[in-house]
Amino acid sequence: MVSCVYSVMHISCRLILVQVTIDNSTTSAYSLINIVCRDRKGLVYDVMRTVKDIHIRVAYGKVHVRQDYMCEADLFVQEVDGQQITDQ
Repeated sequence: MVSCVYSVMHISCRLILVQVTIDNSTTSAYSLINIVCRDRKGLVYDVMRTVKDIHIRVAYGKVHVRQDYMCEADLFVQEVDGQQITDQ
């Protein structure tokens, strides 16, 4: 099951597009969170802090900044009980 959320934020007269995809079908043990957004200072810290604050464990992560200054992060995560992320 793949769930996509597209969020557009208006901050200081700038339009920011963020794409977050959660995929539970890639592996049976982990949920894959894919985040695509504009790169900025502190982005990885903010993402990891948010994940920690909602009690999600990161087993593996990969961050790539493309030439167009877009950042793509893949996080293999589990809930604290060791299960994939669910909407419940």
